[in-house]
Amino acid sequence: MVYLIPLSLTVFGAYYFDIKKNKRGERILYNFLFIYLVFLIGFRFEVGGDTLMYMQDYIWRVDITEWQFSWTDYYEPLYTLLCALSKTVGDDFVYFQLLHIIILNSCLFYFISKSTEYRFSALFFCFIYYYLYFSTEILRESLAIFVFVLNYKNYEEGNWFKYYCGVCIAILFHISAVILIVFPFVKWLRFNWKYWIIMMLSIVVFSKLNTVFSLFADIEKISEKMAIYEDSSLVSGGILGAILTLLVCSRFTLLPIAIYLWDKKILKECPKYEGLICFYTLLGVGAWFNSVIFERFPNYITPLFFISLTNIIIPSFFKTATLSRKMMGIFFLCVTLIVYASFPARIYMRYIPYYSVFNPHSVVRIK
Repeated sequence: MVYLIPLSLTVFGAYYFDIKKNKRGERILYNFLFIYLVFLIGFRFEVGGDTLMYMQDYIWRVDITEWQFSWTDYYEPLYTLLCALSKTVGDDFVYFQLLHIIILNSCLFYFISKSTEYRFSALFFCFIYYYLYFSTEILRESLAIFVFVLNYKNYEEGNWFKYYCGVCIAILFHISAVILIVFPFVKWLRFNWKYWIIMMLSIVVFSKLNTVFSLFADIEKISEKMAIYEDSSLVSGGILGAILTLLVCSRFTLLPIAIYLWDKKILKECPKYEGLICFYTLLGVGAWFNSVIFERFPNYITPLFFISLTNIIIPSFFKTATLSRKMMGIFFLCVTLIVYASFPARIYMRYIPYYSVFNPHSVVRIK
């Protein structure tokens, strides 16, 4: 029920404000969703696949008076700094949860409001796919992701000194942000014949990379990390594994390509973030072959993709849209809901049942 409230409100807002263009009450609802989600996530108790691990780590974290910048810690320096700041306020992990979600929501809601006029639609797509994952599981990486998102303007304008300063900050939250170093070199990518050649080469290269990754498995710290991510990976064996692999392909590659080609070739529009979305689909190819490694990297482009998705699909529901565009918009909306909201039951067990610090219950959460 607690999850249905923001979901229902974003659907209502998408129809009433984004499609029907009503303005009265828009800011009130947007701010209410911000506050509601801060309370929902900030006061959760052991909700999220990685939350318990972070709670256990938080126990021995020091306050700001004892904090030291260090790369020898198991976690990155700016994450431990946030822990130290919240630990200064109180020893309970709820203080960190509140600090984390206030930062995350502030970045997310600001980014959406500046990037699209269809704010509630963007929140809806965000909520059905990555909001709970970003806010309750990948706590460190989500901070790095939104450092990049806020740094995107420097990327777009080619202010490389400022951009790489932002990259350094992101890495200090999560080491996976090293992928951002590559982003300026793929800015030129477009969905053209060169892209398809690179796609074919990527399939060949990624299919051979598992041999390379196996060489690193003997390094203790890397093997420990890979074991943790492998346990929480969506992809498994058998028929279920085949279905999940197909979903991974659709999420990261097939659906983004189809939507962008429809927008670019049929609608004759100029989709935003095209270079990064091309790279997103290439990383998705890597996820086909090694989800443990490559499911992480597309996370940095996910918020941008969902803004594009919103800007492409929502105009299909305007009165002025042609019948063919409306039909394709409905088709892509349905496919999006199937692809991005379809997870096995064990994944939903990370978030259900919901308990708060006001009625704490410890349950076994499946990673």
